Amino acid sequence: MVYLPQGILIDIVRRVGNHGFRELAPFIASGPDGKNAVFQPEVLIEVDLDEFIFVSSLANEGSIYRPFLMKCFEAGNITARYVEGLRRAVKLGPSNENLQLMRGREEYIPYAGERVMAQIADIEPPMSGNYDATFSFPRGDVPNCVHFACTMEDVCFDCIAYWYSRRVRQLC
Repeated sequence: MVYLPQGILIDIVRRVGNHGFRELAPFIASGPDGKNAVFQPEVLIEVDLDEFIFVSSLANEGSIYRPFLMKCFEAGNITARYVEGLRRAVKLGPSNENLQLMRGREEYIPYAGERVMAQIADIEPPMSGNYDATFSFPRGDVPNCVHFACTMEDVCFDCIAYWYSRRVRQLC
């Protein structure tokens, strides 16, 4: 490999990583300089991990991609934090720590519900009843509009939360 100053090499690797984490494989295989550049925090924090969103099983233990995801997680990559938080919530059950990992994109929840449900299914939940006690509404506390007021065109956030919570409870 032609010698490039470390700062320039890291900048090149960072820009390539913005197109997807798989694009970094040639740098890792090129030798110690390329591998060192890939694993710099400024690269890991910005690398595009969208493939983990669409194929959530890549984050499962035993996946060949999990070590790279965890390095990105440790560097503070937002996507890595979300994917790992979701994986932990599905596999290990509810906890404040897992929810904190997924914070930052709450405003998109009503639009992302089906995508999150697909991710949960892709992670292969244990179906062990982790959420049985968490996702239950006390008698009389179910939103009034759940059964008759909300329509498909005009669904309130309470109804969205209620129906997705029931689906998560069934899956996990």
